[in-house]
Amino acid sequence: MILLISKTDFSDFRYISEHISSEKRLDQYIREAQMFDLMELMGRAFFYHVLDDAENSPTSQATLDLLSGVDYTDNYGHLIKFEGLKPVLVYFSYARFLANQNVTASSMGIVQKKNEFSDPVDEKTLQRLITQARSSALAYWSQAECYLREMKRIDSTAYSIWNSFSEKRTSKTSFGITAIGKGL
Repeated sequence: MILLISKTDFSDFRYISEHISSEKRLDQYIREAQMFDLMELMGRAFFYHVLDDAENSPTSQATLDLLSGVDYTDNYGHLIKFEGLKPVLVYFSYARFLANQNVTASSMGIVQKKNEFSDPVDEKTLQRLITQARSSALAYWSQAECYLREMKRIDSTAYSIWNSFSEKRTSKTSFGITAIGKGL
């Protein structure tokens, strides 16, 4: 499967040490973010359409704009600077990376790497960072949904695969708040 982002795409959004081998550590989280996070939001048909188009050379302008972003004018005449799907994938990948960065499957079992020059962050701090990264990914996805809707409004054939699926799916970008207590 083609990866829609690479380690270099992280530099605009999140710092990743240059000593981390992309092929060995980061690419697996990018692949998981594509398959488990992005595909869930985009819908299977649209996800594979974008993936197939990104794998072909030359890629269509619509796919390039969706992945890398583009400036466009919305329905109200406002200039919108859409950053594309890359930040969505960066933040989802980063969250997956954070959850697994210091855990290694070794011949002696699952181990946590430590050294004398640093201390691992506590579980609460790590969970906060993961939640924050996922929240950022979903915020960027919200922008992508606005872009897709606007492009569909301008050209009814634009991103038609996304549109047909989006009406049937349940959005994971929203949440409900419920109260627990007496008298409710």
